Amino acid sequence: MQIQLIFNESLDSVAATDVSHYVIEPSLNIVSAAISDSDLTIVELTISTAIDSNVVYTIIATGISDCSGNVATTSDSIQFALPSPAISGEILLNEILFNPKFDGYDYVEIYNNSDKVFDLKDWQLANADEYDSLTSLNTIIEDQYLFFPEQYLVLTENATAIKQQYYAANPDWFIEMNLPSLNDDEGTIIILNTAGERIDQLHYSESWQFPLIDEPDGVALERISFDAPTQDALNWHSAASTVGYGTPSYENSQHVEPLAQNEISIEPKVFSPDQDGYNDVVAINYQFSQPGFIGNVKIFNSRGTQIRDLVHNALLPSSGTFIWDGITDANDRAPIGIYIILTEIFDLSGSVKHYKHVCVVGEKKR
Repeated sequence: MQIQLIFNESLDSVAATDVSHYVIEPSLNIVSAAISDSDLTIVELTISTAIDSNVVYTIIATGISDCSGNVATTSDSIQFALPSPAISGEILLNEILFNPKFDGYDYVEIYNNSDKVFDLKDWQLANADEYDSLTSLNTIIEDQYLFFPEQYLVLTENATAIKQQYYAANPDWFIEMNLPSLNDDEGTIIILNTAGERIDQLHYSESWQFPLIDEPDGVALERISFDAPTQDALNWHSAASTVGYGTPSYENSQHVEPLAQNEISIEPKVFSPDQDGYNDVVAINYQFSQPGFIGNVKIFNSRGTQIRDLVHNALLPSSGTFIWDGITDANDRAPIGIYIILTEIFDLSGSVKHYKHVCVVGEKKR
């Protein structure tokens, strides 16, 4: 098997073809190294050991010199793996900026929610019309691009502009492409693999933004949980003000990990919906032995008055999360105080269970 390494300048052929300058971890036996192009920029390594499709490897190159004899003083490394086909749920839409500032650009962030490596060559982003038919199919990248487990990837028409406006923890995790249309009020964005299969799809709305944000321009919508459905409006929230209203290329400011130990649990017990990125929401986590239950979630204040009908007759999978962001049905922020979260779970046989939990809407000291 051969592995091609592409360098950004011409190499000294003697150094480049010396196998002692290359190491692969976990260990693979390198038989030979050869220059495979006239520009002396491509090295082809031949290995005798079979590659495990479930392993991510790292190639480390040391002591390589260019044609002028300049020897690299540091090691260069790059990861590689055998890519796998993706199915729905393994690559997720994770963050979307559809209403940028006047001098800004849209972006879509995707996340590898699996332990597999995928090749995004010839994958596409698309819109859908009112009949859910595909429109505006745009190729993400025409070259091979390995998408690794737990990696974030930002797709935009101007990566430089996004990095100037928002902090980018992983500046290499950007691909510039022609995005499909992202309307400011609502729209649909779809990820398609090379076979044209829909891997994830989201119909977003500007009404999903946190209601108390005065100016939503430039505020990204972030996915809250990888486990909750993409299309669940409660699974999206405005990015926190403390991160500059967007987290392209790293974990979302509003991300929540489900922590259900019993059938129903909440986390945290005290939250402050002030858009600072710390405990802005309360998560109602559920875990059942089987899917097929119907759920309702209502929020009451300390006087017993219902202030939010959060979930109504939702068909539930075996596990998941509901999110309350501290907003009432009147679109106001709930005052500081104690609140009761009443969760009702029932099945078609008439079996009903009620769960009551207490949470507190607090406020940080100034």
